[in-house]
Amino acid sequence: MKRLAIFAHFDKKNVIDDYVLFYVENLKKYCDKILFLSLSDLSQEEQSKLDNVILVKHNEYDFGSYKRGFNYALENNLLEDIDELLFVNDSVYCIDELSKVFEKNYNSDFWGIVENKYGFKKYGKICVSTLQPHLQSWFIAFRKNVFMSNDFIDFINSIKEEKTKNDIILNYEIALTQKLINSGFKYNSFITKYQNSFNPSIYYWRELLKDDCPFVKRSVLLGLNRDKTTIVNFEKEIKNKKVLQYIKNNTEEIKINTFTPILIKNFMFNILRNCPDMLRRIFTKILRTFFIFLFD
Repeated sequence: MKRLAIFAHFDKKNVIDDYVLFYVENLKKYCDKILFLSLSDLSQEEQSKLDNVILVKHNEYDFGSYKRGFNYALENNLLEDIDELLFVNDSVYCIDELSKVFEKNYNSDFWGIVENKYGFKKYGKICVSTLQPHLQSWFIAFRKNVFMSNDFIDFINSIKEEKTKNDIILNYEIALTQKLINSGFKYNSFITKYQNSFNPSIYYWRELLKDDCPFVKRSVLLGLNRDKTTIVNFEKEIKNKKVLQYIKNNTEEIKINTFTPILIKNFMFNILRNCPDMLRRIFTKILRTFFIFLFD
């Protein structure tokens, strides 16, 4: 099977980090072509780390990169001999080989790694949780009968800038799965054990790793989901020590979450959260600098 992957990338430091390179190198084993769409201002040196790097500027998040990558592939006849198209992004750490992911028989028209059974609907500015099963958009694969269909192409070209992240999730991540289901396509996921759960890639990230999922959400290890899960002793969950070092190198926040005393963490993550924005930023920078210096 021939595959093309569209990889959506952004890095505030304007680099292609080692964890991203590790992910891409693993994808190359199963994908014939990879288009790397970056929102960052990458130097020529950074671009030289990978082939087919396309720099794009837009405010449509990962789906904007997916749209531009797909149309680039379409316009340059890159999809003619492709059997499967992948949308992937750098919001996850790839921590292991992808053989089990690609060797599974999904018996479906499109598939992903994890299904989230719940979504939400908006009533004015209020979001209400509802049953809306959908594949999480950080890794989705589409067979040719899907990605060459008019319904898929029309959906991709409908992507535009949205006001909030919730609008992105509602109008694109949730809506994509629902649109394809309504068009008669069937889907499946690599991990099915937690498909009746809410956002398993966050709430059950440890269990997913034990069930051979080769990915963990960056937001989890960044401590951004601290109200939903914990990353205490996360190092024990990452068997590949090289990848573990890539992860540690990628973010200062991991040191804050794993080494900083609980009283300081509570101050940073609870009390500071309610402070004025400028004051919070100043205190956070001071505390982060101090503890990274202390534990480095």
